[in-house]
Parts: sequence; C-alpha cells; structure tokens
Amino acid sequence: MGVRTASVRPALDGAIERLPSDMVRHRCSAYVSRAKAYAGAGEVEAACADGHAALELAGRVQHQETLRRVTALHRGLRSRATAGTRSLGEHLLDVRTVMRTARRMV
Repeated sequence: MGVRTASVRPALDGAIERLPSDMVRHRCSAYVSRAKAYAGAGEVEAACADGHAALELAGRVQHQETLRRVTALHRGLRSRATAGTRSLGEHLLDVRTVMRTARRMV
C-alpha cells in the first residue's frame, strides 16, 4: 500500500462514519474516494464494494457526478475481470438506466 493510500483511507473511514445520513452527495463522494484508494492499493473487491455503496446512494438522489466517477473507477478496474468488477459494471448500467428514465419523466 502506498503512503498516500495509507494516510487517506483512515480519514475517509472517519468521514463516512461521521457524515449525517442526509448528506448523501458528500457520502457518495467519500465512498468513491475511498474506492479509489482501495483500487490504488490493489484491493479490487473492497473498491468495488465502495463503488456499489456510492451507486446505491447516487441512484436515489440522481447524482450524475457520482455516476461519472464510479464509471471512471470501473474502467480502471475492469481489466481485473473479477466477479466484483462484473457486478459493479452491471450495477452501473442499472443506475444509469434508472437515472435516464427519471430525467425523461420530468
């Protein structure tokens, strides 16, 4: 694990724990940032788990920036071809579809 990853993850863990539940977009950002730290450390499944957590929230609040960031995360991980990366890709497609449908209905 790199020095940057080692110092960032505990701060992100704390931020996620302390964020009030109504600060959904901030929580999305923290999950994606921690996912990127996990990915940087080679912890693909943990990165995917945080990607899923971010997508779950982003879908509820229609947060396009989180969708964009998780898409970039997935692109960086998909060469690993694990069950986690495949699942994250499927989740991305689902959330993207739901968000597009919601925009059309407005």
